[in-house]
Amino acid sequence: MVHYRRPWIEGLLAAGYVVRTAAPTDKHLKDLEALTGSDHHPLIRLAPRSRNGFNDLACMREMRRVYRKLSPDLVVHFTIKPNIFGGVVARRSGISYLAVITGLGYTFLHGGWRNQTLVPWLYRKGLAGVHKAIFYNDEDRRIFLERNIVDQSNSARINGSGVDLGYFQHSPVPAVTDEGPTFLFLGRILRDKGLIELLNATKLLIGQGQRLKLVIAGSLQAMNPEVIREAEFMANIEAVNQHGQQLLGCATTVTYQPTVSDVRPLLANCHAFVLPSYREGLSIAGAEALATGRPMIVTDVPGCRELIRTGPHSNGYLIESRSVRSLANAMQAIIDSSAEERANMGRASYELARQRFSADITSAAFLKIVEAAVLPTLPR
Repeated sequence: MVHYRRPWIEGLLAAGYVVRTAAPTDKHLKDLEALTGSDHHPLIRLAPRSRNGFNDLACMREMRRVYRKLSPDLVVHFTIKPNIFGGVVARRSGISYLAVITGLGYTFLHGGWRNQTLVPWLYRKGLAGVHKAIFYNDEDRRIFLERNIVDQSNSARINGSGVDLGYFQHSPVPAVTDEGPTFLFLGRILRDKGLIELLNATKLLIGQGQRLKLVIAGSLQAMNPEVIREAEFMANIEAVNQHGQQLLGCATTVTYQPTVSDVRPLLANCHAFVLPSYREGLSIAGAEALATGRPMIVTDVPGCRELIRTGPHSNGYLIESRSVRSLANAMQAIIDSSAEERANMGRASYELARQRFSADITSAAFLKIVEAAVLPTLPR
């Protein structure tokens, strides 16, 4: 919560609001309490991946107790279960609430009765009384409009939670060494992030005699249905590295870092950021790469295509989803590019971050929605 919600929380605090938080407790609890200046309220029963209906009912009761204790003027829900169950609780409690749809992800990527029928029905219940549902991309909003979950008047679009341009500062794209350019992936180790395609594209380029480095940084998600098992993931990495050793004499082509406390050095040392995801809400890591000023390779899907500016001042390449060849071609284009071309793409990335994804811009848009939701609830 601290990393992803910090810009909006700081914006609310600066505007004079008191911010309380409720969520499952994690290792960042102290940072969260230091940020808000108030105690955190743990939601022990909130289990994002659980399909146990009894546990979900217990979670709703837990939310109701927290809402009654705090008596807030406004509740802001993030992610699917708080948006659905928290929305029902807030409406029944007479509390104004917002829903932030950070991305549809697995729920709408995969078919089946549960995902295509039950989940939209639950969303209708959860958002029935919402003041505003906030989406991170236009496609997610369009789907909710078409399924009559929200309408134009109670929905809005904001370009993610924003990136702090003071923290993620623009830096020149580094010079390429004899080892070739470094491509960076930041994100969870999931199949629908396109990681298998990325490793296969890297192996394909090695087979064509290309020298390159690939850095993958992110945690294995054991509870996610799209998880890549550690054994399979590491075996794929080893296969690419062996391919590089046999054909090009490269010591290590792919490096995996499961835990990274500060991604800025990784961004500063890469020549291109690559995200071959099947779908995103709005990639925070991608926005951070833009702010750092890195050429981009992303899929032409919701939540990723927003990170690319096409035309004469392009900042990178849009690729086909799930296509190893399309991804390899874009990586080859980076390999073949000149230092000046990479620098121009990097500057275009920074300008895109400054104009669309700055935390100042997204926080101001969020604050405007909050003020409209809170004003009717305040005493006159």
